[in-house]
Amino acid sequence: MPKRQHARQTSHLQAAAIKQAPSPATLTYKPRTPQPAPSTTSPPRPNILLRHRSIALFVAGAALASIPVYAGFTYTAYVREASAPRAHPVPLDVSDRYDRNAGDYDASVDRLEWLMGITRLRRQLAGKARGHVLEASAGTGRNMAYYPLPSGRIKSVTLVDRSAAMVTVARIKWAKTNAYFTNALFRVQDARDKVWCPAPSGYFDTVVQTMGVCSTPEPEAVLRNLGEMVDPERGRVLLLEHGRSHYGWLNDVLDKIAPGHADRHGCWFNKDVGEIVEKSGLEVVEAKRYHFGTTWWFELKPKPRPKPVVVEKLEIAGAGDAAGTKRGSWWWT
Repeated sequence: MPKRQHARQTSHLQAAAIKQAPSPATLTYKPRTPQPAPSTTSPPRPNILLRHRSIALFVAGAALASIPVYAGFTYTAYVREASAPRAHPVPLDVSDRYDRNAGDYDASVDRLEWLMGITRLRRQLAGKARGHVLEASAGTGRNMAYYPLPSGRIKSVTLVDRSAAMVTVARIKWAKTNAYFTNALFRVQDARDKVWCPAPSGYFDTVVQTMGVCSTPEPEAVLRNLGEMVDPERGRVLLLEHGRSHYGWLNDVLDKIAPGHADRHGCWFNKDVGEIVEKSGLEVVEAKRYHFGTTWWFELKPKPRPKPVVVEKLEIAGAGDAAGTKRGSWWWT
C-alpha cells in the first residue's frame, strides 16, 4: 500500500476513535433546597378525629331522635285520653299505683327513657353523688347502676320509697348488680318523714330524687324535708323531674292527658317543678331543661341557716353572782 494512502487511512481511524470515546462529565452546580424545620406538635391521628366526629354525630342524632319519640308518646297519650274520658276523678295521691306496676315497671319505661335521653341524664345525675347518699322515691332503683361505687366516693346508699313492692324489686336488683357494696339500706318510708342517716353528723352528703315530685301530693314539703336532711354546708340535693313546658300549647296537652296518665302510672307530670323548687326554700346551684322544657334538672343546696351565737353578759358582783364572772347564753339569731 502506498505511504500516502496508508497515512490517510490512519488519520481517518484516529478521527473515528476520537468521536467514539466518551467525553468527560461536566460538573453543574445545583443549589440545595432548604428542608423545613421539624414540627414540635404531631398532627392529630385520623382515627381520633373520626372517633370524635362519630361521637358528635351520634349525640346529635340521638337528640334529634328524641323529638319525634316524645311527640309520638304525647300524641298517642292525647288520643287515648280524648277517646276514653275518665268515669271517676283521679286523686292527687296516686302512689298506690306503684304497688300494682312494680313487677313490669322497668320493662315498660326502659326503651322510652333510652330513646329520649333520660337514661343518660340519670347517669350524669347519679354520677355527681358522693359521701352518704339518700335516694328518695327510689322506686325500683333505676339509678343504682350509675352511682360511682367503685371510685370510693360513696360511703353509704339509703334507698327510700313508699311502695313496698318497688323497694323489693330494688333490693333484688342491688343484690345482682352491686352486691359487693354492702353499705346499702332499703326502707319503706315516706320522704316527707325524717330518714335515719348512718353518717356520724346525722346529715346526708347527697340526696337524689328522680321523678318523685310528680308522685307525691305534697312536693314542696318533700323537698323542704330533703333539704333539712342534707349537710347544711356542703350538701347537695339532685333532682331529675318531668313537669310543665316552656310552651302554653304543650301545657294544655299535658293538662288534658295528665289525669289518665296519673291513674295508670301514678305520676302527675304536669306540675310546675320550678315553682315547687322555689317554694321549698332550697337554693338553685344549677338548672337545666330538656324536651321542650318538660324535663327539669336541678342541683340544689340548703339556704344558709342561722348559726348559734354566744352572747356574753356581764353580771354585777353581788347581784346574782358574788364572784362577778361572765356568763354565756346560747340561742338562735
